[in-house]
Amino acid sequence: TSVSSLIRSKPETARAVIQKLSGLLRKLMQSQEQFVTLREELSAIDEYLDIEVVRFGSRLMVKKAMAPDTLDVVVPSLLLQPLVENCIKHGFARKVGPGTITIRSRRERGLAIIEVEDDGLGISDERLLQALSSGIGLTNVNERLRVLYGAGGRLALTGSPGKGACARVEIPLDLATEERITA
Repeated sequence: TSVSSLIRSKPETARAVIQKLSGLLRKLMQSQEQFVTLREELSAIDEYLDIEVVRFGSRLMVKKAMAPDTLDVVVPSLLLQPLVENCIKHGFARKVGPGTITIRSRRERGLAIIEVEDDGLGISDERLLQALSSGIGLTNVNERLRVLYGAGGRLALTGSPGKGACARVEIPLDLATEERITA
């Protein structure tokens, strides 16, 4: 969508976006790893967000509050991309004015907690109930966490209309070890 809208009005910018997109796709195709460090996952998210910033311009801001002791935690690859994409698709695409995506991580009670939050249009209580079972991205993330970590891994979604939404991922630290990268 971003490239399509730029081809006529800003062809040089469109070329730059295509280069970023090809870099992201190349990285995704080369990576056969099921697990990566959170640091590596954030690097892939940065490439994705670089593309979206071209589309939204100064309307889209991204903040990160990553606890340093979480950056080497091992997570499923491409875990965060659907969560960030949901912020943009459901939180900002129809929103008037600027929006912020905040990505946070911390360790808490034996868990790695990763949150992707937006200040977009928000979500109703009834839509919250449907989102984890009917949305493709959220359903896939939730299922991957369940399969990989059993009851210890989970995805929770909170929010309210007009106040944004927050996707919270919990991964048991005892299962998020370096050995899982080679599994």
